[in-house]
Amino acid sequence: MRSGVVVLGMGRSGTSAVTRMFARSGFFVGSPDDLMPATGANPVGHWENLRIWRSNERILEELGGSWFDPPAVDAQLKAQAWARVTLMEEVDLILEQAAGAPIAVKDPRIGVMLPLWWPLIADCLHPVLVIRDPLEIALSLARRDGTPVAFGLAAWELHMTTLFSCLNGAIVTVVPYACLLEDLGLREMVVERAAAHLDADRRTRVRPADAVAALERRFHRNQAGPGEHEAYLTRRQLDLWHLLSVLPPGDGSISIPEAFRAPSACARAGVSGETERQQLLAASAAERADLAEVRTGLAAEQQRVQTLSEEVATGQRRVEALSEEIADERRGVQALSEKAASEGERADVAIAACQQSERRLAAVRGSLSWRVTAPARAARRGELWAALRRLDSKSSHRD
Repeated sequence: MRSGVVVLGMGRSGTSAVTRMFARSGFFVGSPDDLMPATGANPVGHWENLRIWRSNERILEELGGSWFDPPAVDAQLKAQAWARVTLMEEVDLILEQAAGAPIAVKDPRIGVMLPLWWPLIADCLHPVLVIRDPLEIALSLARRDGTPVAFGLAAWELHMTTLFSCLNGAIVTVVPYACLLEDLGLREMVVERAAAHLDADRRTRVRPADAVAALERRFHRNQAGPGEHEAYLTRRQLDLWHLLSVLPPGDGSISIPEAFRAPSACARAGVSGETERQQLLAASAAERADLAEVRTGLAAEQQRVQTLSEEVATGQRRVEALSEEIADERRGVQALSEKAASEGERADVAIAACQQSERRLAAVRGSLSWRVTAPARAARRGELWAALRRLDSKSSHRD
């Protein structure tokens, strides 16, 4: 018996809506932090575990494949030794988080990796196969990604043939998406049939009746018109779609002719252009990132040059200010020098006058008249001193 279900099907085939139906019925899809958020393409959610998605992406990158271009079966089988350990750890973690509830695993990448995933699915997960009109899938991809309709059809063919390489002869719960939208009872029946493959304890946690209100027909936006299949699908794609369109809903053993269990060269060629386009986009994105880095470096260098220019301008202004100060100092020194020179000239004149007066005085003192009048000058000095003493004496008596 199984621990949960794995929802299989090409991207844009309704796998998100079917997984939501299981989630509403009691199946655990992951903790809220691990779920892919809703987008414009899936406004009510993808119901996809990001841990599974990241692991699948890493493995696909290692094997040189993508969600629309399956790696070779031989390469997937050789990778089981190391890749299966990673996938088992992720599934075991979801089982642990589910705390006894059944789990629902969904990622369209599982379809192109089914040779790698199949041993793990066979051990613990019951396959639920969602089938949708391939032209509607291609139109939905064109609406979401802008890819050609021919690419979407080639990717669908590759996806389904890779699925059938493992599903042939297996018991699968088939879910025709168009019927599911119209038949409310079918929703409950699909959950009930899938739950029948679960362990008894997990089966008691399932509420099939809650699946009825899980789907909304308004999101069925891309529909194929009469005669359009013949206009777009190749002969092989038409035959494959006819084979799938008559599969009854519910449980059954899938029997697929060998011709549809391997991709055609035409389908491979149909997706190669998209692979090349994505590689060119990745290379262009890398070049844009390099250019952005160069531009960022250039902007930083320009800013550095601008800063240096401003510092140089500031330095020049400081030099000019210092030059002005030096010029002022020089003018002051010049003025002081001129003043000192003028004072020196005046001093020379005063010294000369003084010397001349000294010579005249010496001449007077050496003259006859000076000697003759010497006694009179002495007497006069004596009289002056006597008068000064009398005045001083009178002043003392009054005190």
